[in-house]
Amino acid sequence: MRFRGFNENWVEGYLESITKKRISYGIVQAGPNISNGMPYIKSMDLNSELCIDGLERTSSEIAEKYKRSEVNPGDIVFSLRGNIGVSQVLPQTIPVANLTQGTARISIKNHFSETYFKHLLDTKNVLKKVLAVSKGSTFQEISLTDLRKLKIKFSESLKEQQKIASFLTAVDQRITLLKQKKAAMETYKKGLMQKIFNQEIRFKPDSNSPLSRGDSGVCSTQNSNNYPDWEEKALGGVTKVLRGKGLSKSAIHNDGKYPCILYGELFTKYNEVIRSTFSSTNIDDGVSSKSGDILMPTSDVTPKGLAKASALMINGVKLGGDMNILRPQKDILSIFLSYLLNFSKNKIIRVVSGTTVKHIYANDIKGIKVDIPNSIEEQQKIAECLSAIDQSINQLTKQINQTTQFKKGLLQRMFV
Repeated sequence: MRFRGFNENWVEGYLESITKKRISYGIVQAGPNISNGMPYIKSMDLNSELCIDGLERTSSEIAEKYKRSEVNPGDIVFSLRGNIGVSQVLPQTIPVANLTQGTARISIKNHFSETYFKHLLDTKNVLKKVLAVSKGSTFQEISLTDLRKLKIKFSESLKEQQKIASFLTAVDQRITLLKQKKAAMETYKKGLMQKIFNQEIRFKPDSNSPLSRGDSGVCSTQNSNNYPDWEEKALGGVTKVLRGKGLSKSAIHNDGKYPCILYGELFTKYNEVIRSTFSSTNIDDGVSSKSGDILMPTSDVTPKGLAKASALMINGVKLGGDMNILRPQKDILSIFLSYLLNFSKNKIIRVVSGTTVKHIYANDIKGIKVDIPNSIEEQQKIAECLSAIDQSINQLTKQINQTTQFKKGLLQRMFV
């Protein structure tokens, strides 16, 4: 895939052939963080947008010793270890910085486009070459010698480089915008949950619609209402708490007959509501959850990991691994309770026990007290409101994934 008007053959050469400065890493030991010192970039810093306020700083004495590895706007910073191959172009907002032993400077020649070569380094073919020469037992890393001798195929035409870079940068900007929208929606949801469950705002009965909506398409609330007051209740009084003994991981298949939820998926793949599953099994054994059940982990290495609840909205789901099952009784809406429990993480964390591995037991869950609306209709309005926000977040997530896959396809076709 090439833009019109560019027909010259691309050339192959070493990475060091397109740099104006020797590819090098930075500070070996940066010492304590100095508030007014020289900012330096670690490999983990490359996982998010580089911002000068987010960088640690080293003393002027150490910085002076490593002046040779300073980076300036336009230089590519490349991760040598850990997240090998991740790179960023240093933005204009960081006039000067240094590196660590885990990052390298790739300073592109003036008659080339640094953005073009940053995108080239992101391609699957280049990453495969990087990983192929990476070494190490405790952790893998690529040496400067191997990085310098990394073979790349590229256009020597600055105009073609700029054309490709501009197109891919536009796609990156689209992804960034979608991520910002998603982050804003998640922040909005978090703030709204706090106001709803602290009863700072309440829903008002509306005979015309089960959900009041604002201009943004998500829920709106009103301070005055005609619903009865909320009441503090123990979870043991409104739910039946069970321990689900599930199937082993070896019994799980991608195309099994019965839908199944793996223990680890509670942490990574499900939020407050489960409407479909990612896994399945052919074994009709073990504990099955019912529609309306709320699933919670039984153990994790962190207390925060246990403070996660997901309401199951489908029938006949097998469990892969041990889980706590909260089965709501009458006068309590499952999906509402799931949102409430995720908001009440601190109350759940207080009853977690264990040292290395943390556990939460049925009797501890039963004793947790939460404020619950006595009106099912109010519970329904709250659940629909938050579900509407989740739908917007899920749609943004889908768009981010689709655009990211689109970019990956472009990289493969533009940098053959």
